[in-house]
Amino acid sequence: MRLGHAFIWVVLFMQLCSSCMIKPQMNLRTIRELETKIDTSADSILNIISKTSPSTLKGSKVKARFHLLYSIALDKSGIDIKSDSIISPALKYYLRKPESHHKLQTLYYTARVQENIEDYAAAMEYLAQAETMLDQSKDPKIAALIYASKGRIYTRMLEYNQAEANFNKAASEYLKSGDENRYIANMLRAADCMLMSGINDKACRIIAEIEKDFSGLSQSNLNKLFILKLKASEVNNPESTETILAEYLSSITNPSVTDWLFAARIYIDKGKAEEAFTALDMQRKHKGINATFHYLMALAFKLDSRYEESLEEFMKYTRLSGTIGKNILSQDTRFVEERFRQQRVLEKEKNKRIVFSLASVIIFLAFALAAATTGSIRRELKIRKLEEDSLRRQIDELMLEREELVTLEQENREGRKIIKDRLRIIDQFVMSDAFNDSIFESNAAATLKEIISDRVEFVRQNRLIFNQSSPKFIAYLTGKGLSDIEIDHCCLYAIGMNGKMVTTFTNAKRHYHIGSDVRKKLGLNIHDTNISIYIRNLHHQMQG
Repeated sequence: MRLGHAFIWVVLFMQLCSSCMIKPQMNLRTIRELETKIDTSADSILNIISKTSPSTLKGSKVKARFHLLYSIALDKSGIDIKSDSIISPALKYYLRKPESHHKLQTLYYTARVQENIEDYAAAMEYLAQAETMLDQSKDPKIAALIYASKGRIYTRMLEYNQAEANFNKAASEYLKSGDENRYIANMLRAADCMLMSGINDKACRIIAEIEKDFSGLSQSNLNKLFILKLKASEVNNPESTETILAEYLSSITNPSVTDWLFAARIYIDKGKAEEAFTALDMQRKHKGINATFHYLMALAFKLDSRYEESLEEFMKYTRLSGTIGKNILSQDTRFVEERFRQQRVLEKEKNKRIVFSLASVIIFLAFALAAATTGSIRRELKIRKLEEDSLRRQIDELMLEREELVTLEQENREGRKIIKDRLRIIDQFVMSDAFNDSIFESNAAATLKEIISDRVEFVRQNRLIFNQSSPKFIAYLTGKGLSDIEIDHCCLYAIGMNGKMVTTFTNAKRHYHIGSDVRKKLGLNIHDTNISIYIRNLHHQMQG
């Protein structure tokens, strides 16, 4: 280890001296030496590489290995690469060569770039190609990276069964390589996918198994473990949630790791405003403020009957998540203020209603207990909780869609009206959510379902706009043999959507295959430009 660090410092010294001299060449021997130290000294190696001029590299093999090492150093240093300019020389070189470990690495790190720019179809194609080479590689570390990356992509596509299978494979490979920390991290990711799929018993067994060696967990894995325990308890045993939350907050010694927003949400659900404010203050101090912070703060103020402050926080949330929200608020101020006034009047009657409601509930439970077994009641409560969790996830998905549409509305003229119309519908629902105690009642659930299903209408309206404003563009796509649904995808790309957003507005399970078919019909292969960028450029050319 000391010799390795000594070598790195010698190379650093040479690089420093080169500022006053001719830059030294980075030869294959030097690159090989740096490769052996990449797992332990990624930051130092990145510093060396970033000071090396590509013009000093001699030979295509040296250039390929250098750019591959550069990509690995960036990734291991926690820097997300969103351009293929660094890995591209390595990809061009190794695609012409027989299968090798470096070719496998190149495919993986090219997929990482595509994953970072959210072109999941392209990323999955590179990963699938890399996966076919794993039997020859026999390297569990690169196999684990490939499976973990596939798991992340499937998670974003909401295909939790596929994600779970890949996280399990990643965990198995990390176990082979002796990396227990990453083995545990991927097992916890697999358990999270099981909870999202409703496979609670199996997920709880994994959580319990990992919890046996509680003291040996890293802070990051300990945080993931407790988050999963809390998610499981909300479904299986809601009475224990606060106890687990208290244990969680006392066990994580690094406050910058703790998920304070998750804690605040639980306290709000439990009706504990003071504890929610404490958690949100910790979020502000250690992790900063975002749109979700203001949303939860609005709910906490509302819970504490501080309606003026609740409204103010919700306005901050809306402003922070996009300029369109400001317009919506100004247009719908009368609606919000009327609800606010009504809330004050209703508050005076609240205590009477609570007493009456409690009496009604007690009578109902007495009859229910007399008519049904304890087991059937538990099953009914679990179903209710699953419905609530499903609605929460749908609302979170709607919030993400809103933020992405705001970006499109600001940056693209094409289809601006239909984007504004959809944002108005979403914002009106969210306002109702923030100031409505009955969010999980059937009418609210039906409204949410209708809003999400209306994405189909959004896609249809978007296609009609392009039929009228860009007939050459549509004619070109038709001439290439694209089907109607493929042209719908291209129209979404043309207004600025990336692969992730197109997946949200269409069929997530088929988007990967449709994207691949579109590439083939347009004469693109997996190594050409990002499909969304290509379609936007094509549209601009047709307009010109």
